[in-house]
Amino acid sequence: MLGCQTQQKELSEAEIDQIVDNITDPQHLYDIAQSMRFTRNYEQYDATEYSTNDTVSLYVENYEDEDKMYNRQIFFYDNQPIFINEIGYRPTNDGEEQYQQKIYINNGKVSSAYEGIIKDENIKNIKFKKIKIDLTKYDFDKPKNAVNQKGDFEMKFGEFLSVAKDTYLILDNKKSKYSVALFIIEGDETLNTLFENKEALQGKTVFAYHEFVNMGGINRMLYKGSYFVGD
Repeated sequence: MLGCQTQQKELSEAEIDQIVDNITDPQHLYDIAQSMRFTRNYEQYDATEYSTNDTVSLYVENYEDEDKMYNRQIFFYDNQPIFINEIGYRPTNDGEEQYQQKIYINNGKVSSAYEGIIKDENIKNIKFKKIKIDLTKYDFDKPKNAVNQKGDFEMKFGEFLSVAKDTYLILDNKKSKYSVALFIIEGDETLNTLFENKEALQGKTVFAYHEFVNMGGINRMLYKGSYFVGD
């Protein structure tokens, strides 16, 4: 994604801060697309896309596994990532710590990066220090693929799972090991076709719509329709 972009003007930290402030202005209206919540062993991952006229301004990633968790905001300008703001928890020798990282990017390279440890609720008290960041560890296509159910997040029909009186549609990707469980309240034509042809349609790519709802204190990913990709 980074290597194919045209060279943009070198931006200062102040200019990038201003762009970020403009993007996060509460009066700015966006088209918002939220991915499903994907699981893989102990890992959970989801992403949200904020765009205007098909131009992405921001991706927000949420990640959690048994060791760490983070919320990562990736800001874009002229179709290139320019700033990463990440707040998360990570293990230490004494337990865990909460941190924040701010990474400034110009033309696919880190121009400066800072990190601070959050010790109380007032994040304005954070003391940041300069750090070195390897930008190759960031996959800027990952949130886009999660939202569009592409690549590692292309979901294929797995099975119907019944737990007590509840029924779930299980979709997965055998290669990446990501999967989703969608709680079914109402059936539709796609579900009927899958149910009647379980073996024949095993591994068939399905694009699913969802909604996150709280039901009886349990946060569920509700099935809201789907279609067969390629049909």
